Amino acid sequence: MFDDRLKKLRDAKGVTQAEAAEALGIGERAYGNYEKDLREPNAVVLKAMSKYYGVTIDYLLDCHTGLAASKQEQDHIKKYRSLDPYGKKAVTSVLDIEFERCLEAKQKKIQHTRLIDFIDIPVSAGIGTYLDDERREQKEIIDSDLADRADFILRIDGDSMEPKYHS
Repeated sequence: MFDDRLKKLRDAKGVTQAEAAEALGIGERAYGNYEKDLREPNAVVLKAMSKYYGVTIDYLLDCHTGLAASKQEQDHIKKYRSLDPYGKKAVTSVLDIEFERCLEAKQKKIQHTRLIDFIDIPVSAGIGTYLDDERREQKEIIDSDLADRADFILRIDGDSMEPKYHS
């Protein structure tokens, strides 16, 4: 059902109803009513939800189980379709090998890591501390979708940004 899918998507994204509502440009009460199956979103809201959660409207409405393709994935599909049979066979072979490698790692619970810059300067809101290269080092972190979006790590000092960020 729509309400269950919406709640699962929000939980997977790790946001509150208020945060999701704000991102979608709708009221928190309206969003809560969608999750309680007390109200149905209009086409504009469905389109915004689809984009925000990275799924198709068909998926939201339980008409189809496919996830929306990102711009990069759409570009890959266009390139793949332009290949000759030999190129398609080569791409499929690499995809199969990488899929199996990732599947085995997941089954063995192997966590891949990567290095990311850690700037060892305590930052706090309002002071405007300049981030320099002198106190920069690299830290190994577990690779994830969230980690892929990070450019660097900072140490937060103070409680002015609580409860979201702690020292």
